[in-house]
Amino acid sequence: MASTIKCFWCQTSPEDKGRSEFSRCSRCKSLQYCSSACQRTDWSHHKTECRAISEGKRTAPLSRASISTNTLATSTVPNPDAVYYIKTSIPSTRDISLMGPYWPLDSITQRIRQRLSEFKSAPGVAQFEETLKQTPIFGIEKLVAPLAAGGGTAEFEIIQMKRPEVAEFLLRSPQEPDAERVTYTVYEHTPDLKFPYSAAMASVDFIPVLSLVVHDVFLEQDEAMKAARTLLRELEDQAKTSGKEMKIFPTDEDTFLGAIVGSHVNEKYVIVQRGDGKAVVEPRRILAARHGRAKVKAGSNPFGAFV
Repeated sequence: MASTIKCFWCQTSPEDKGRSEFSRCSRCKSLQYCSSACQRTDWSHHKTECRAISEGKRTAPLSRASISTNTLATSTVPNPDAVYYIKTSIPSTRDISLMGPYWPLDSITQRIRQRLSEFKSAPGVAQFEETLKQTPIFGIEKLVAPLAAGGGTAEFEIIQMKRPEVAEFLLRSPQEPDAERVTYTVYEHTPDLKFPYSAAMASVDFIPVLSLVVHDVFLEQDEAMKAARTLLRELEDQAKTSGKEMKIFPTDEDTFLGAIVGSHVNEKYVIVQRGDGKAVVEPRRILAARHGRAKVKAGSNPFGAFV
């Protein structure tokens, strides 16, 4: 018979791990965890309740569910002039990806469900579905859900941008829902130069990302390129006092790539990404593929060529 007791943090069952049972919290003996990583991750939440449970002053919670869901005060209908992006972050590995622009909004709902399923985050799925009963998808700002593998969390942020012409374009030809609708997104990201670089990262062309900011989206490539160059000049002006310089790297017909580089503060990369609202934008992979980051040895600085 399958166990009904799951890891309190990631909701993995003992059968999933090939075990008969999990270890319990040594103090309260109530909550079970599949690994020390999950227990450490949950400790910031459990420590305030652990003593009370062990002293019989309260009962153990049934589940942690997801850590948090931030919602926005919105109307009952979405903004017809807005387009939406999903930014997914895994802070423990500095893994950030961007998906979009999306319209209609059903695409966002399905994509988040898919990602939560990929992460095997049962409490995240439960919290997301419960939130949707109370708040429409366009009213959700951020969802934080526990990961099944190795503890940690995945963060989903829904970014809303008012771009009437792009929203109208994405809604065209409803009789052709699978038709390609090409857009060009300008975004800036900052790699984490101090994050430990491991062999596991190299195996997936991994570049850890500290932050990712969406600046604008266009229907014409030339407009996006112009906006990207303007942004680079602004970043260059900001960085001059820190001894930085701007470099423009070779590009293909779809992607513009420039960077503010140097040795004093974090690098800044500006990219124009061609998308159709379906593909996942992963800056860590784009840069790795272009500049041979996967060949860097574990433990070394993967950005040495530009620093």
